[in-house]
Amino acid sequence: MRLKMDFDPLSLYTPSITSDATHIGNESLLSKVQASISRQPQSLTGQTSCKNYDYEEDKDEEDLIPLHILDLPLLRLNPPYPVLVTILMLMAPDEVLNFQQNHHQNIKPEETIFSEKSVSSEQLQSALPWLVHYCPRFSTSTKLSRLPQLASTLRTNFSNEYNSYMTRLVSNDLPWMSEAEKDEIQSLASLRISENCGRMAQPQIKRKIQLANLEQYGTDYIYLNEPSMTNDNLGLKTWGSSLILGSRLLRVGKGNNLLQDPVLELGSGTGLVGICCCLMGMNTTLTDLPQIVPNLQKNLELNSLGLDSSCVELDWSAPESSPVYGKTFSTIVVSDPVYSSQHPYWVVNMIDLFLRHDNDPGANNVLIEVPLRPKFEKERQLLWDLMSDKFVEVESEIEDGFDDFGEMKFCYKRFVRKQQ
Repeated sequence: MRLKMDFDPLSLYTPSITSDATHIGNESLLSKVQASISRQPQSLTGQTSCKNYDYEEDKDEEDLIPLHILDLPLLRLNPPYPVLVTILMLMAPDEVLNFQQNHHQNIKPEETIFSEKSVSSEQLQSALPWLVHYCPRFSTSTKLSRLPQLASTLRTNFSNEYNSYMTRLVSNDLPWMSEAEKDEIQSLASLRISENCGRMAQPQIKRKIQLANLEQYGTDYIYLNEPSMTNDNLGLKTWGSSLILGSRLLRVGKGNNLLQDPVLELGSGTGLVGICCCLMGMNTTLTDLPQIVPNLQKNLELNSLGLDSSCVELDWSAPESSPVYGKTFSTIVVSDPVYSSQHPYWVVNMIDLFLRHDNDPGANNVLIEVPLRPKFEKERQLLWDLMSDKFVEVESEIEDGFDDFGEMKFCYKRFVRKQQ
């Protein structure tokens, strides 16, 4: 029987304040007028001067005027498949860097942008003739390449209008397209809607993690695949505590006694902490429930790991069924393990079961990172009380951090076994 979780991730979400939809048209028009006025060069006598005026710079600024929903292709004009598929693919959100969209400050080359958004040159060549006649805002490849940068503001500030446009695409029969083309357009529009409806409703994402000192271990980023999140599978989500603990391990470094081979990660989730251990050259076993392990294995492969790492199933309520049962480890790492009143008991049992019993208890460490969520004080305290029965706390620190649900304080503790 599956245990009912006490933790509701929706309770962590606080919607941001957005602009009043009734003022969108006026605000957009005003911003365009002001932008146009600010670009008019004036001489000291008040007369317009063309001397030293940079028309190329002016042209670039025009391309970056905030996007209005009416700048997009109008459905009553029957935009062909290449037009809509190009627009929809370019409007996909940028990759997630740590816990926020990676909005690029520097404009990338056109070819790079189209490649990242999976827009082919054939699609561009087919779309541009129609856009030249009916959608002047995107009448060149350069203007189109600005769309990913502009779409972010449109999604954030004019969310209702954005979702309404996508909904019209989904509900329209698009009779001028083939059935296969219509299906692809409506699938992309549905995807754009779900991406704009908060983390709980978002589809699968690929998160790029950037941490200090990663470059010392041969990489600049860690890549994590995160399927759609559900209440039943919280392990498919990357939580802030794993980022904090992974950062600590990389900061302390491999030469420190904090990590000793072999390493076991309990409740790996997307595997961020375990992957950090693997990159540092530790022989690491990542574990989680059966429904989480396939994605965990995928994340190991995404980061080209395998020789010194493995991931296996481990149900804390029935550890004897796990391939790792009967083995012991010098280091156990666990982040954000408490989502129910039963979890503190299971976590401590797993630590006691898998941590080695050596003559030198200080040689074997348990590293725990938990968020200080207001609704889980009792469960956290129970975890610390149970740990104190068999283990000694040798280090503790409160840290600041954040994840998809906002800012949070985190508690790090290191334990060793009590001497017999």
